[in-house]
Amino acid sequence: MAYQNLISYVPLYTASCLKIIKPSPTTGKKEYCFTQMVNDTVFWADSYVYYLGVGSEFPGKNATEGGQKTGDELRKEWPFSCNDCLKRVMNVFEDAAERNSTSPVRKVWKGGVETLNEVCGEGWVKDTLEDVVVVALTNNAERTTTAGFLGLVIALIAAFMLL
Repeated sequence: MAYQNLISYVPLYTASCLKIIKPSPTTGKKEYCFTQMVNDTVFWADSYVYYLGVGSEFPGKNATEGGQKTGDELRKEWPFSCNDCLKRVMNVFEDAAERNSTSPVRKVWKGGVETLNEVCGEGWVKDTLEDVVVVALTNNAERTTTAGFLGLVIALIAAFMLL
């Protein structure tokens, strides 16, 4: 569980720090997407996207007794804004899911994307994930070993602090 929380931190931090591209008409400042999403009473479903980052599906998961909800029925249940902030948050989580096959968001990606694409339009969010191989090249093997050991020590300290 500590490992899952640690690998969720960077994408959640990144997604939470995204700013709205256009300044607010009332303050003239660029507000955070997260603030807008959690305070929006019309498109309240936007805030649930952050749950994907920790591997939680949308509550209720759009199932009905007769099968899956679609179209207008789903739009009423899940009022997503389908705006730029929502799209950028999903791009952050998509990147995290592609870079780490054990990422919590990867486990719930398909269900979240199906719901969003049903509401926002087919293909609004990419529904397939590619495995991205991240390779670090270095000429100094000793530096790599030291950095790996230091990373392990930091991860262990953080894990014990979370317990």
